[in-house]
Amino acid sequence: MAARTTNNRRPNRLRNRAVIGGVAAGAVAGAGWRGRALTLPGALAAWLTGAVVTSAGWNHAAAMLAFVLSGSALSQLQGEHGPALTAIWEKGGRRDAAQVAANGGVAVITALLHLARPGPLPAAAYMGALAASSADTWATEIGVRSAAAPRRITDGRPILAGMSGGVTALGLAGSIAGAAFLAGVAVCTLARSRPSSRLRQFVGLCLAGIGGSLVDSLLGATVQASRRCPVCQVATERRIHQCGASTHRTRGYAWVQNDAVNVAATVVGALLAVVWQWRLGEPRTRQGDAVRSVSYATGNNSIDATVITA
Repeated sequence: MAARTTNNRRPNRLRNRAVIGGVAAGAVAGAGWRGRALTLPGALAAWLTGAVVTSAGWNHAAAMLAFVLSGSALSQLQGEHGPALTAIWEKGGRRDAAQVAANGGVAVITALLHLARPGPLPAAAYMGALAASSADTWATEIGVRSAAAPRRITDGRPILAGMSGGVTALGLAGSIAGAAFLAGVAVCTLARSRPSSRLRQFVGLCLAGIGGSLVDSLLGATVQASRRCPVCQVATERRIHQCGASTHRTRGYAWVQNDAVNVAATVVGALLAVVWQWRLGEPRTRQGDAVRSVSYATGNNSIDATVITA
């Protein structure tokens, strides 16, 4: 009877989290739209993302909220990007639906996997994807303020500030800080985990985030489309330069834009976190008379990890 009661509570808790998540995500997305951080389609995508990840668990919601708020805070602290950067970047300062999906789409998929089959690997993939997004966001927001010229990650040659594929010491420090911040938030939400387990999870998520950010730079320097304005004679990622001239592709594939690179980086972050979690071993189990309660190293909610045994 106790097992059935516990099992029946799960749909109610999922529904409650979905409702609360939908309301909270709507408020955050609305604030982003009013503050001109998001376009209207971007705000709708952000609302849907928030509702889904909150349904997966409060730890999922906390990590996503930390990522969104930290990125917004960095943008506000750094102020408006100068005209030199806006002339390079493919899109403006307001995030559209494609950008929201590129940074949060993998996290949404892994959250849905966690809903369908709760376990340490989907949870690790979710946190790893967010760690990569956080590391890349922090690297960009902090790195563009570097006084030193960025250098292409593949050959070390100086490139124009703001172009994809460039790295600076300040940007690398930002990447490490962004990954560590998200990893710290993630391990703080772990349930019933020993300090040694939390430390291993923290290290793994840091490595996943930094690895995803470095892959972002590597792809940006190799396969992402780079263009040049024939009128202004400057490098850019825009198809139409600010002067109105059509740009010519000088490197990479035309279909590989910054959004595609961001998706690839989050996939790498998720995979690295899964490999790290898998290397940590199987989850610990406690066998009861009628209920088996699984205590995952990733700190899943106990209600999500409780199943009826034969």
